[in-house]
Order: sequence, then structure tokens, then C-alpha cells
Amino acid sequence: MSDWIQSSLTDTITSLRNVGMIDLANDMERLLFSGEIDTLRVYRKTEIESLASATDELNDEAGLVALLRQVTESLPLAHATIHVVRETENMTFNPKVVTTYPKAWIERYVARKYARIDPVFSVSSERIAGFYWDIIDRSNPIVDAFFKDAESMGIGRSGYTLPSLVWHGAKVAISVTSMLTPDDFRRTFEPMRSDFEMLADDLLSAYSELAAQEFPPERVPPERLLRLLYGLAHGKTMRELSEQFGIGDIEEESRAICEFYDARTLLQAVMICTRLNHLESLPFDRWEIASDADEEAETVDF
Repeated sequence: MSDWIQSSLTDTITSLRNVGMIDLANDMERLLFSGEIDTLRVYRKTEIESLASATDELNDEAGLVALLRQVTESLPLAHATIHVVRETENMTFNPKVVTTYPKAWIERYVARKYARIDPVFSVSSERIAGFYWDIIDRSNPIVDAFFKDAESMGIGRSGYTLPSLVWHGAKVAISVTSMLTPDDFRRTFEPMRSDFEMLADDLLSAYSELAAQEFPPERVPPERLLRLLYGLAHGKTMRELSEQFGIGDIEEESRAICEFYDARTLLQAVMICTRLNHLESLPFDRWEIASDADEEAETVDF
């Protein structure tokens, strides 16, 4: 049961007793402690309930970004981001982040490799409960500089993150930010937190439906594509591989690789392939074996 529902019922019971309506107060108290209303899903703000209903209609990333923007406007907040915390051996997400952050910050975050030091990500990987960012230790100069840089780029002075386990052990999270000081943010966000966390369940479920891809262990690309992926993983270009293997249509093979992994680029496909350990299923080729036999390496018949 949401904290605000319990508080409202408790206050109502007290008010009823104060005006002498003891029987009604006792009835409501029995309901309050019956356990029957512990699973109530009631939003405090009707506009948040409307946003939760809208998650059922999401069918692409653009729609999810637009809905996150509406969340920031309704609560109100500065930004909202859904991000992957942990993938599994057989499950990947594409895209890994859906956010309302400005383009300048996204480019800066990637260019400076902030994912390696992002303290919000680190804490999310360790916790299963929501947390305010003011619990993060900023005594480390690197962490403090990260937060100051984010604030200078309009991300906000404060934030709240809710991690969630989804399918098969995968973990995702939703983070929201505010321009308010940490104390002011806690004071204004706490009464809305139950609404946000119920809405977050729907948003994270919708994101998982859109972005998650499950790869059963037996589902691997055909050998011809694995050989190309192996070459790409070792720094070769598709043009070099086409010459090596005598490929007639580079674009067709590139498209086949991307479609198998639902990737936007060959680089992304290689990353997914590597993480799923698909290259380990590739058998040895003649050119990978050194011997004193004077034989030329065999080529693959595409």
C-alpha cells in the first residue's frame, strides 16, 4: 500500500473519531489493517495515472522518449532516463538508454567515457531499492567532478534512481533529475514517490518489451556470418573480408548480420555477438593452424 494512502486513511480515522463517528472510524480502521488494501494501486495524481495507461500504447523508442518528457513535466522534474544496469548471457537490450538528456550532454558523456565512472550506475548495480543521489559519496574528486560537470550541462543538482530486476536476471533502472537542492528535492519528491514508483514499473516493463532481445543458447548465426563477425572483431573491414572470402554482395551480408542481432550497425552487432560468446562456436579454419605442411589456407565458400 502506498504511504500516502495509509496516511490519508489514518488522518480520516482520527477526524471521524474527533467528531464522534466512532463506529465508522472503527470500520475504516479494520479495513486499514485487514491486509486487503495492501495491494491497492491508486495514484495520488490523476495525470500520472493517465501516463501509466499510456504505456500500453507504446510501440517505439520515440514514443517512450515523449512519454518520459511528459513525466518530467507532470511531476515536475528536469530529466528522466531509462538505462540498462545488467544484461545476461542470453539477453541484450537495444537501445541500452532512452533519455530526455540534451544532445550535448549525451555526446560529452560518451566522449569522456563517463560510463566507466558513473556513480549512479555503480550504486544501481548494487541495490534493488530506489535511492536519492545525495547518498552517493562525493568525497572522491572524480565523482565530485562528474556531478559538477553534469550540473553545468543542465542535468540537475539532484536525482532519484529506481533499479528493477526484469526478465531472467536482467536489471534496468529509471533515473530522474531535478534542478532543486538535494534537501528541497527530497521534500517535494517524497510525497510523489509512490506515484512515480508505480509508474516506473509500467515504464520499465514497456522499455523491456521494446528493447529486450533474448538469444537462446542454440540460436547462433550461420557459419558464414560468424566468420565475418570474427574478422570484424579482429579489426578487419567488410571490404577486406569480401576479398578474403570472395563475397559478391557486401551490403547483403552486412544487412544479414545486423538483422540477426537487430543491430543498427556492424559494430553494435559485433559487440552483441562477442558478449553472447557466439564466436566461441566458430570451428577452426585451416589458416588458424600453423604447421610445417606447405599448404595454403582454405577459404570459405560463400
